[in-house]
Amino acid sequence: MINLKFQFKPFISMAVQHEYYPKGENNEMYFLPTPRTAFNLEKMAMMIRSQEGALKVLFDVSKTELLSQRIKQATAKELKLSFMLFSKNPYFLNFSDIPVDIQGKTFYFSNLHLAAKDSGLLHETSFVHEKQLISLVPPQLKENQHNKKNYAFAIESGVEKVIQKIEHGHQIDGADLIDGHYKIYANEKDYDSFISLGAKTKSTPIGFIDLFLSGSMKSKILDELNSGQVPVLDYQIKFKSRSIFWRYNIVPLHTKRVKNLKINCQKGSPKMTFRALGEVDYNNSKMHSFITDKPVKFNKQFDYEIQLKKQEGETGGKVLIKKLAFAPFDIIKPINETDYMSEIYVYI
Repeated sequence: MINLKFQFKPFISMAVQHEYYPKGENNEMYFLPTPRTAFNLEKMAMMIRSQEGALKVLFDVSKTELLSQRIKQATAKELKLSFMLFSKNPYFLNFSDIPVDIQGKTFYFSNLHLAAKDSGLLHETSFVHEKQLISLVPPQLKENQHNKKNYAFAIESGVEKVIQKIEHGHQIDGADLIDGHYKIYANEKDYDSFISLGAKTKSTPIGFIDLFLSGSMKSKILDELNSGQVPVLDYQIKFKSRSIFWRYNIVPLHTKRVKNLKINCQKGSPKMTFRALGEVDYNNSKMHSFITDKPVKFNKQFDYEIQLKKQEGETGGKVLIKKLAFAPFDIIKPINETDYMSEIYVYI
């Protein structure tokens, strides 16, 4: 009997981390390769394995010589691997420290800034930042009658760009473009950019990732393969949790004489403090509102114990509710251009 053994090891590893989720817990995010990338990886005899919040590209170590040969023969276009990042949570934008409205845009990540480094963050900032947002639609090119702009565009390839000129009065037709990040030039200067997904998707991805394995990276990979080493490219994407103000609205229904209310944070770190916003009319009653002095970072597992107390004197009083509900993330409201709050209604 012939005993066939296959030993697959990681060649590329990508993972996404998010402060909202406890360490090691499923963060409800996943990667998908673009159809072009899936085809190219299959041609190089590699396997794609998706995990919760991660993706691995595996190769058969018994076919290292074949892998080396195919990478050596591959063009820069074939060595540009593209992936899309999605979230299963419909409230991802609410609890993430990113703009709440990214319609028609996606975050662009790549390993270009890492040069030949085989590991690191796929963004130059410590966490994903709004400056990485790129439009998914080619911009309208405006003509200037007095000083005509000569437009051109090129896909980011990791090597020398192939510039395509745009005839005056014409726009970019994104229908036949392959997936990737495209830069637009006006009179040979950077003008704008956009992302082409290359094919229709069921939903808009949170992020689009380009891994460039050409140039110096290709040379490094081939050197390691030829010396018998197994190269592993290990990349990460990190999202920060949104910090918001918590506002409690206390509405008396059955409790009388609800003056001198106070909200205390008895447990949890960092400790929260609240200030009273006063009383307002609400459904034939008086609603008492309190808000945190500082914004609080969203976390899936808060350890806070927040009490509603009726103050009597400086130290005395009665605890009306021992554990108030935490701020929900399904609805957040803007306070100003940069700050948001989440409201919790409490009926007593």
